[in-house]
Amino acid sequence: MSFPEEPTFQESLLLIAGVQAHWMRLQLESPAEASFFQSKLLELFDVQTSTSQEAFDQKLRKVQLHMLQRWEEERSRLGEQLRAGVGQLLANAAVELAACVTLLDSDIELVRRGLQALEQELRNGLEQLRLILAGLELPQSMKELGLLNSLQLYAQRVAKRSQVAIQTHFPVQMPRFSPTVEIGIYRVMQEALHNAIEHSGAKVINLMIEQQQPDGQWQFIVRDEGTGFEPAHLSQSRGLTHMQEWARAFGGDLDIQSKPGHGTTVKLTISASKVAVD
Repeated sequence: MSFPEEPTFQESLLLIAGVQAHWMRLQLESPAEASFFQSKLLELFDVQTSTSQEAFDQKLRKVQLHMLQRWEEERSRLGEQLRAGVGQLLANAAVELAACVTLLDSDIELVRRGLQALEQELRNGLEQLRLILAGLELPQSMKELGLLNSLQLYAQRVAKRSQVAIQTHFPVQMPRFSPTVEIGIYRVMQEALHNAIEHSGAKVINLMIEQQQPDGQWQFIVRDEGTGFEPAHLSQSRGLTHMQEWARAFGGDLDIQSKPGHGTTVKLTISASKVAVD
């Protein structure tokens, strides 16, 4: 058995170590992304037998770059949310506090009213921060209460913050899916609700869970009667791309129907075979 020349062999070792580290991080931070990464690796292993080592390494690097790109996009989106929301609020608070200090000796009543208003602004900022953190973290209730109740709690929290009515239409009971599938479903519905609240202009949004007969498929639906859009114009939208990749990662089927002036429907279909078996 012969080994490659030293430089190529060392490069291969570094590449393997990088893939292993990336894989371990994904398993901890995003099971759905880990599943997608694994599926792509398996595809590449199948390709390896019919392609050169150089081509195989090139494809592997493309998968790594794709996953890192998605990671950076999520960090960028979080940064934008913090800067535009909580960051701006804190900057305003600093200016208002400075103004209050200068008025302490001349108009104490104006200072009092200013501090009361500032207190309310900071409370609103705290609620914004909590909502951002809720979007990043999986609900602690997922494992104990299941997907259905977790989605119900999230819808209630978002409705309270946004002042948009979210009407839930859920079955009385629903079987448990595998943990990875439940996380993926939750993330897709989370993104769909966020998009509807931010962009549709609708005052009422419907969140539905239905089982189709006779095949037993489960459908998770977010529907609004808002402004709608032309799907072809948003094919590269980051939010829509993330929903599609989540669905693809755990074998779901995502369908987005919209038309300007006629609202939007996001429908995620899950095969009955994804139901967890005890």
